[in-house]
Amino acid sequence: MRSFLPFHFPLLPRCVTGALLVLALVGCEPDKPAPPAAAAALATQTPSSSAAAASAPAASARTVPLGPSAAPVARPANGILGAGQADGILKRGEPRRGALVSAGAEPREAIGYRFVPGVKQTATLALELAMSMSPPGMQPKLVKMPRTESDLAITAEPGEGGAALIRVTLAGVRVTAEDASQAGAVSASGDALKKLQGLELALTVDPLGRRTEIALDKAGDRNEPAAAAALEQVRATLQNVLVPMPEEPVGVGARWVVVERIATPSDVIQIRTVELKKRDGTRVEVEIGIQQIAASDKLGNMPLGRGPQPTLSSLDTDGKATFAVDLERVCPDSGVSEVKTVMLLASGRDAMRTEAVARATIKSR
Repeated sequence: MRSFLPFHFPLLPRCVTGALLVLALVGCEPDKPAPPAAAAALATQTPSSSAAAASAPAASARTVPLGPSAAPVARPANGILGAGQADGILKRGEPRRGALVSAGAEPREAIGYRFVPGVKQTATLALELAMSMSPPGMQPKLVKMPRTESDLAITAEPGEGGAALIRVTLAGVRVTAEDASQAGAVSASGDALKKLQGLELALTVDPLGRRTEIALDKAGDRNEPAAAAALEQVRATLQNVLVPMPEEPVGVGARWVVVERIATPSDVIQIRTVELKKRDGTRVEVEIGIQQIAASDKLGNMPLGRGPQPTLSSLDTDGKATFAVDLERVCPDSGVSEVKTVMLLASGRDAMRTEAVARATIKSR
């Protein structure tokens, strides 16, 4: 089964890489351009060439504060850390690190999760994705990929120390063509998508929304790479929508930062800046800024075809998400995120600019 693009997108946020898994099953290719997606709120300055990105002065780096108890994370001008710098921020395998930046207005109180045992949720995650690839310096139109929707059935059971055991079933996956050229491939993907239904996993989450343990629970008789990848995507989705909470009492306007090291499959430092916008009993609304910094210029162990393995010349990921959260439930009641990722790839004398704009929505009941 062929890939739908000549390159994979290793550094995209996890909701995007999950969509690429489904789209790879569909087998679509961006044969026809589509109007560029609107992402003004997420616009970032894109380097015009890999050489310009590499030579940009250090003064243009962006710094993310981590509060008085932790050193800030400085974003290099090209979005790629030097040798050993990622380990100085967070080593591979270490848990998320967070710090309170501002406690917000009075009154202040703890806002940890209070998962209610036995409560069941059904969540639907939808993704709209537009992508482009071109030589550096060009301004290509973004090509819309088929829309994907995934249904998750979620239950919470009591765990130890106030934690909860969360069981999740992938109840369904749907792909919708964005134009007539994709209709045939989408229709032919039905059998492959049906094999993903019924996949299950279990994870343990503590009251602050930190991932403490994950077990890939059940793949049925489908011992296939696509099934394992789909379970990994469900896990990653839950990790992203479970908003980590601070230990300290906070009020409206509070801000905290969460730093984690993730594989997408390449090595990335992800920084989420969370602001508490509203609180009403167990319900809170948060706004999240999303950035990623590459740990190195390596793209990971990925099949990118013949020829030299491409390296990363620059990475610019910028995004924003809003979630309405009930602290007694696992998934947000509703949420939306928009993320723009621009990369420059180099392979020998050749270079390629890749861009993706993703809009994801989640609703639960």
